[in-house]
Amino acid sequence: DGYSLNVLAGELWSLYTALADGHAPTLPALGTDFARYATAAADERSSADGVRALAADRLYWSGRLGSRG
Repeated sequence: DGYSLNVLAGELWSLYTALADGHAPTLPALGTDFARYATAAADERSSADGVRALAADRLYWSGRLGSRG
């Protein structure tokens, strides 16, 4: 997605310029880990809003894809 691509591009640029300037490349520490992200995503999906959003998504895509999906 666009957000992730911008993060990746920024990090690659930081690494490249550090190396080009003769410095050891470093990146900031991550704000979370995958286990916490996965837990938060599962909690969101199982919330009332998440269940409604999933139902709306299924309705939308079944209409768009018909028998193909």
